[in-house]
Amino acid sequence: KHKLMYKDEEIVLSKTENEILGLLLRYRGQTVAITSFQDEIWGEYVDPANIRVQINNLRKKLPLDIIKNRRGQGYIIE
Repeated sequence: KHKLMYKDEEIVLSKTENEILGLLLRYRGQTVAITSFQDEIWGEYVDPANIRVQINNLRKKLPLDIIKNRRGQGYIIE
């Protein structure tokens, strides 16, 4: 079981949000393309708008702005 903690408080993530964060952390410092999210999390084509919604929901839950958008390329945690 994975727990995300910040200043002794647990941040509750959905399964998909947890997988997105895990993928971004696994490739920390590298841009992760939308197709990588489709392949590694969903295993099939998913509308990129749905992926953006999931990432935006995750961003709202995180206390720090660590997920950056690389326009036309994907997302990165530096």
